[in-house]
Amino acid sequence: MQPNAPSPAPPPIVPSGDVQQYDFIFNPNQPTKKSLLPGGGSKKNRIVLIAVGAVALVIIFSVIAGLINNLGKENTDALVSAAKQQQELIRVAEIGVQKSKTQDAKNIAITTKLSLESEQKEMQAAIQAAKLNPKKVLTGSIDAKTDAALTTAEQNNRFDEEFLKIMTASLTNYQKTVKTAYDNATGKNLKAALTTQYKSANTLAGVAGGIGD
Repeated sequence: MQPNAPSPAPPPIVPSGDVQQYDFIFNPNQPTKKSLLPGGGSKKNRIVLIAVGAVALVIIFSVIAGLINNLGKENTDALVSAAKQQQELIRVAEIGVQKSKTQDAKNIAITTKLSLESEQKEMQAAIQAAKLNPKKVLTGSIDAKTDAALTTAEQNNRFDEEFLKIMTASLTNYQKTVKTAYDNATGKNLKAALTTQYKSANTLAGVAGGIGD
């Protein structure tokens, strides 16, 4: 080496740690990472994704709303059935008062008629508490099959027997329906309005079931 020759340049310093972190410095021509969105994350595709998400949210909310509405419908269905059964029991009991001959049949007819008639206002209050129209609810409560069965039994001189059979089954069914309506009631006013109905249904079903034992 000549005395006046310049010193050779030192070798480049390699950065410590993960060299890949500085690839963009040492390799400026390295390709950039592609977007995970279809079409490279363009504005059009972002709009499409937002629209799809909005539709999904609408569907989810619709399903939830449907479940809530169905739950409410199940709760009022039992109440409507109880009101209709009560109306029909009063009507059939009146037939028994007029046509029955044995003391057992007359007793159950009179007891049922007077008891349920005295509670009809409370049942209507329960219907109104559930935001239903009592007149619409009670439409179509007459059971033509019951009338046909009683007419045939009367012609065969078996009215009292058939009447007691119908009343026992109807009161037992009424008891179960009122219990379902009572259990499903969530509001305090509705629960209170059904309390008397529930107790009375239990009593009447017990009386009817005890006849002939």
